[in-house]
Amino acid sequence: MWKGARQFDFDIDTISGARMTRRIGELASRYAKGTDRLIVWVSKGIAPLPRLVGEIRRVVPSAVVIVDLDDDDAGLARAFRARSLSNAFKLNPLRVMHPLRIEASQQRSFLLADGLTYATDALRRRLPANLPATLIPHTRAEGRERLPPAAGSDRVRIGAFGTIRAHKGQAVLQNLIATYQDVELFTFQGSGMGAPGPGQDNWTEISPDTPLEEAYDLVDVALIVMDATSDGGDVQLPAKLIDAMKAGVPIVATRTDPIDEIAGGVYLPLDQHTTLEEIHAAVMAAVTSDRGHAARERFLRELTPSALASTLIAHITQISQGKGHTHD
Repeated sequence: MWKGARQFDFDIDTISGARMTRRIGELASRYAKGTDRLIVWVSKGIAPLPRLVGEIRRVVPSAVVIVDLDDDDAGLARAFRARSLSNAFKLNPLRVMHPLRIEASQQRSFLLADGLTYATDALRRRLPANLPATLIPHTRAEGRERLPPAAGSDRVRIGAFGTIRAHKGQAVLQNLIATYQDVELFTFQGSGMGAPGPGQDNWTEISPDTPLEEAYDLVDVALIVMDATSDGGDVQLPAKLIDAMKAGVPIVATRTDPIDEIAGGVYLPLDQHTTLEEIHAAVMAAVTSDRGHAARERFLRELTPSALASTLIAHITQISQGKGHTHD
């Protein structure tokens, strides 16, 4: 299960094998009369989801199936394999997350789907054009704005709360804390920073069970570094961007199409080839900027469930009203 799921206050029902068959049977009984419409909103559409959705469609033909895409997962998998022989071995063709298997799974999901939702217009250009689709970015419940970090530190406290990978600035973060002693990096334990090395004295790991609101209370600025030239990374919308906007913390981030689309004008942009010295200077400048409040206002206006609910409901309603075709 995705580690980040622990940050959301939802009950999670894992289904597989015999339990999956039983749960689908319950759905069939509940919706057999046709007075209610079953909505199946599928994330990513990667195996085993096509099998699950296909079975649901078999027993509840009236179900509305929508596939939600937030990443170019096949592109990310190709980039991962290309970095080393060991990575290529880890994602060999027998693995579900091999790029060709991802593409095949998603194609099966698209054939079963009545519509799509997608996280950014940058990603939309890589999705099928023949299905009704609407923009639904990452959302978060409104929550509170962050509390000012406690005084007393002579370092600027940088937050990078989320997975840290090669295309998500792993080397930049490592080099930043190894080079500059006036910054301190905060990450979740096991986030992917690698083994402690130079700069470990100004790197603090916190429990991954720490609520994000409390995590952002600890930092002065959020730093989001992306490789916009990597396959898949160029259209990835980092979830930590939305988290930082919700918290109202100043954000320094690599300028990519998805980041600019969601946060243009309320973050301090870095060019793809910005030097470490320039990144450090941007972090220092961000601390005293008002971009954090502007980001929080953008979040409240555009990225909460209440802000996007009408868009999603309209999309589902349109699909439901036009649904008259069958699926093989």
